[in-house]
Parts: sequence; C-alpha cells; structure tokens
Amino acid sequence: MHKSSRDFYLIKRYDYTFFKRSFLQKILQIIRLQLIVKM
Repeated sequence: MHKSSRDFYLIKRYDYTFFKRSFLQKILQIIRLQLIVKM
C-alpha cells in the first residue's frame, strides 16, 4: 500500500514537470510569433 502510493506520487510529480515544460514551450512559441509579427 505504502509503495503504491509513493509510485503514484512520483508519477504525479513527473506529469507535473512534463506539463510545466510543455507549457513553457508554448509560451516561448507565442512570444516568438509575437516578435516575428512585430518585425
């Protein structure tokens, strides 16, 4: 029981970091597009 809950926590943490990374990439893409539009 304890081990499974720990695994669940690790998976959750991994999902969160992956989500943050993809989110940052999307923001960078939007900023890049804005810069291109302004030029």
